[in-house]
Amino acid sequence: MTGVQTCALPIWCDIVVEAFDSSAAKQMLIRTMLACGKTVVAASGLGGWGKSNGLRLRRMAGGRLYLAGDFESGVETGAARPFSPRVGIAAAMEANTVIALLLGEEP
Repeated sequence: MTGVQTCALPIWCDIVVEAFDSSAAKQMLIRTMLACGKTVVAASGLGGWGKSNGLRLRRMAGGRLYLAGDFESGVETGAARPFSPRVGIAAAMEANTVIALLLGEEP
């Protein structure tokens, strides 16, 4: 699928939420959707457990990219794999961000 074909897929939506485990797929979606003029809400750095207060929301790419996570932890195999609580917290942060954007508020 080309970038032009991908741009046509979510033509009816203004905000795209990323939920990939694969960093390559995550990067492809974010780059393509930003190039198509979409706002993207994504997560990065969900590996491991605990340290819930370390998860943050960052606004990037001129306010069209919002990233939730700790921006450090990877999802490689072993102890750093994502566990449900951190993934759930990031998903809630992403949902809250989308709602704020739809309401015209700053997340």
